[in-house]
Amino acid sequence: MKGFGEESANHKQKKENSAKEGAIYFNQAIKYHSEGNIQKAKILYLKSIANGFENESLYSNLGVIHKNDGEFKEADKCHRHVLRMNPFSSDAYTNLSSLEIAKNEFVSALAFANKAINLNPRCDIA
Repeated sequence: MKGFGEESANHKQKKENSAKEGAIYFNQAIKYHSEGNIQKAKILYLKSIANGFENESLYSNLGVIHKNDGEFKEADKCHRHVLRMNPFSSDAYTNLSSLEIAKNEFVSALAFANKAINLNPRCDIA
């Protein structure tokens, strides 16, 4: 009998397989992204997430694509997800600063830029 809150071995295996598939989608997305096929990369990043794969680059790259597509709320979610994964990510603060500039929110852009610089004085903003 399975205890309360325990996962079955079958469910764990399905999650592992799904995450492996997500990693494959992520690697394909990176390839398309580097080749300039941004919309194909976006689709693959989203498939990667849907399969349970997570890393900072995935959310960071997707956030930048969302920003460039004018999808500011989605971009913000992605960059803040990076910060939940790594609260010391100067790249996430840099990206949030760039997003705020795109929204003409210069005071908050400066605040995010300052956080990025405090975390990494050699970051792209500095």
